[in-house]
Amino acid sequence: MRNRTRSRTERPGAKDAIFGSVFTLMAILSVAMGARVAAPVSCAIGVGLCISSVVMSRRAQIPASRLALVGLAANALIGVYLIADAALLRA
Repeated sequence: MRNRTRSRTERPGAKDAIFGSVFTLMAILSVAMGARVAAPVSCAIGVGLCISSVVMSRRAQIPASRLALVGLAANALIGVYLIADAALLRA
């Protein structure tokens, strides 16, 4: 019998989860360095790739990867921070 399990990189949405997490890390570093343009751009790209990963996984009827879910959670926190920071700058 053949083993029908797929490797991690062959699963639907696996590459998007990896790249989404990379952009999440870039957003974290951008916020830490005070980059006003790179942080929201990296955050938006990370969110898009993580959502894409979750959607592809669900369409293939497999559970979403933890990496994509952690990336979404981290991007949500970064997004809240960026919105709060922008609101404080205007006040």
